[in-house]
Amino acid sequence: MQGAAFHAEVHTANASAGIAVPIYLSGLTTAYTLSANEYLEVWFAALVAASGGDGLLYTGTNNTPVTGSTILRGTFVANGGITLRFKPPHVGKAGETLWVQSPVGVTDVVIKGVVRYDGGLVGIPKPPWKV
Repeated sequence: MQGAAFHAEVHTANASAGIAVPIYLSGLTTAYTLSANEYLEVWFAALVAASGGDGLLYTGTNNTPVTGSTILRGTFVANGGITLRFKPPHVGKAGETLWVQSPVGVTDVVIKGVVRYDGGLVGIPKPPWKV
């Protein structure tokens, strides 16, 4: 199974309503948009919430998490956070990207993993990183 390494990161002052976390293929500085037949494997995630409170990192298509989409969740003291390495990885659904929710205040997120391609879908073009 082929894949492309990615990192995702965001530094924001307000993720209380949920915001998308941009994905970057390894070595690139332009955000990457997943196609309908690509999915994410998350191997590492870190979330720090300056104001404390509940933090949530998940995969999805909008700012409403659904069952099975949670990558990590925690309640943190001010400037608290969590770092996790996944073995096996958290696997998202095809076409879903990364989202974060946390209280108003500075939030930092760093995620690393692999973009995978579901080659079983007929008639869908291959992504540019797939040889």
